[in-house]
This record gives sequence, structure tokens and C-alpha cells, in this order.
Amino acid sequence: MTALIVRLRLTGADLGGAVLTGPADLSAADFTDANATGAQLSSADLSSATVENTDLDNATVTGAGLAGTDLTTAQLTGLTDANLTEANLDGAYFDDTTLTGVTWSDTTCPDGTNSNQHDSGCNSPLNLTPPVAHPYFPASEVNGWFNAPATVDWDWSDAGPLNPALCPATSITTGNGLQTLSASCTDLAGNSSSDTVQVHVDTTRPAVTLKGVMAEGHYALGAVPAACVTQEPVSGVGQPATVHFSGGRDGVGAITVTCSGAISVAGLSQPAPVQTTVTVGYGFGGFTTPAPGAGVTPGRSLTVRFELTAGRSTPIGSAAARSLAKAHDIRAMLAGPGSAPVTAACSWAAAGRDFTCAIRLPAKIRTGHRNKYTLTAEENVGTGFFPVPSGRKAANPETISFR
Repeated sequence: MTALIVRLRLTGADLGGAVLTGPADLSAADFTDANATGAQLSSADLSSATVENTDLDNATVTGAGLAGTDLTTAQLTGLTDANLTEANLDGAYFDDTTLTGVTWSDTTCPDGTNSNQHDSGCNSPLNLTPPVAHPYFPASEVNGWFNAPATVDWDWSDAGPLNPALCPATSITTGNGLQTLSASCTDLAGNSSSDTVQVHVDTTRPAVTLKGVMAEGHYALGAVPAACVTQEPVSGVGQPATVHFSGGRDGVGAITVTCSGAISVAGLSQPAPVQTTVTVGYGFGGFTTPAPGAGVTPGRSLTVRFELTAGRSTPIGSAAARSLAKAHDIRAMLAGPGSAPVTAACSWAAAGRDFTCAIRLPAKIRTGHRNKYTLTAEENVGTGFFPVPSGRKAANPETISFR
């Protein structure tokens, strides 16, 4: 039921907790010495009411009309913690009123100004200064770079109340490289300001390419030309990827070549290692018999001698050589016109530190320097026979002819 009170005299009345919400007409009512603690007076018309020495502690007068209301000496407990949101206090007297904890929001002040224009309610100075930003980044940088979208907290401050809807709390980057973030803020008094910060952002990861070798290719021990190429176009390369070899036995056999360890200046690592598998064998030290390009007198067999290396210039060790020869994993092959290729297993000659092979010659060998034959040294390091990788000074295969 709507309360209807017309020009009441409520001197000394006890209205504690009273509910007088809605369009209650309390205009010109006399609340002198009354107790209105916790009263619900929302939207009531209290214009020209007398509230001298009136206890309005915790009263709710949201939207109430208080035009011309006399609040003089309401300091007994005053308006402590009262809610004056949208209340009209035009012409009211605040000279000795206790206003501790009052909620001011869009309140019409006694002088006709809006409480939002003041630093802290109607009884404080007018807010004439714009908001100030104190931007900071909660996340940490790495070498001056953010490696994820960067969020700036603007941390606005103002002499008076801010308008949250017009003062964004944070901004976040959306790209890479040098990023500019800007924001503006308007307080309830209408004062505005803006601020700008710049940050470096790199959310990309290094791109790594393995070059120099082919998958399933054959290479000499100690001369695998693998190389890692690292690219990072935004923050740059902080640490390039490096080559690692794994697998096989004593460095030969099926070897996994891996490029890993790349890190950008911004601190992001490459997405995953880059790998391929190659076959690494012993290197070729050259044919000693017959000499390259030699003209050979045909017979029942052809003696072939050659050397293997375990590094660029290091001869293969005797133990490894004997093991290869015993397993028939070193052989020589003759190929040329008039017959199918023929092969022969090789033995290890410790005295000469080379391999010796006796190839049985086909019945019909074509003679003359125009009939070219090739001699190929082959090895098997667990992946099947393949030509021994040749070095810079030793070709495999070599070319000969029969005279």
C-alpha cells in the first residue's frame, strides 16, 4: 500500500526502520528530533522538510526529493551511511550535518551542482583535474620482449569518482613487433585524459631448417655436411639450433641427424626438433691398385686394393677393418660393357692397412681405351651395401680399361 502523508508534524517521532517508499508526500514535514534510523525513504518527497537533530543513520533516500530540506544541526548522528543516490538536495543546509559514509551518486547538491562534479560528494571541492593513468604490465618481459599478447593495466586515479564504463581497466595487444596501446578515461565530473604505451611483442617461434643432407643419403664418417639454419624475423635469434647425431655404432650405420635448441630473443623455443635419418659409413681413402685410369692386362682375376678412413684423414682402425672383412661387409664391384657387374668380397691386409679383393673377370672382356670399366668400393654398415662415400682427393668409383 502506498503511504500518503501530507505536511505531517513528526517532531520526536520514532520512524526507525519505517518503509515509506514510493511517491510518499513528506514535503514540509517536521522531523525535528525524530528517529529515522534505517528508514526506507526512496523516492519520497522530502522537499522543505525539517530534519533538525534528526537521526537518519543508514537511511535510504535514493531518488528522494530533498529540495529546500533543512539539514542544519542534524549532526547528532546525522546522515551517517545514508544513501543519497539521485537525491535532490537543492537548497538544503549542510552547515553542521554529519555526512560520514554517505553514498553520493548523481545527487543534486544544495548549490545546484551534481555530486559527480565534486571530489567526494557535495561537501567536497569541485573536481577540476582529469584522471591520471599509471600503466603497468603484470607479466614479465624477456630481453625487452613479451612472448605472449601483452596486457597493460591502466590503473587510473582521479581526485573524484571515475566512470568505469568510460575508463577501461586493461588493454591487450593483438600483433607482433612494436605495439602501441592507447586508452582514455572520463571521470564523473566530465574531465578526460588519455595515455599511450609502446611494447615489443613476439609470439612467434624460431623456424629451423636442416640443410646439407638428404633423407636416406650416404655420407662419410666425420664428413656429414649437416647444418642448421635458424630464422626468427620478429625479435631475432637468441640461440641458434645446433646439429646432433645419434644412433648407429661407433658413429656409423643409420644415424639420426637432429637440429634442436633454437630460442628467440623473446625466449620462445622452436616448436619441435627437426630430424632426418642418413647412413654414415667409413670414408674412401682411394684405390691403390689398379691406379685410376690405368690400362690393365686382362687375366682370370683382377686384384683391387683400396683404403678406408674413419675421419677426414684418419685411416680406419685395424679392429673395425677386421670386423668388416670377417662379416664380408666390404667388397669391390666391376661393371662395364659386355657383361653383368661382378663383385668380390675383400679381406683386410694389416701390413698395408688396406683391403684386398680378387674380382673374377668375365670371359669376354672388351679391350681398348674406348671400353671403359668402373671399379666401385662398397661397404655395409648395417643398412645394406652402398658405394663408399668418396673424399675430395679420392674418387669412388674409378675408371679403368683393359688392353
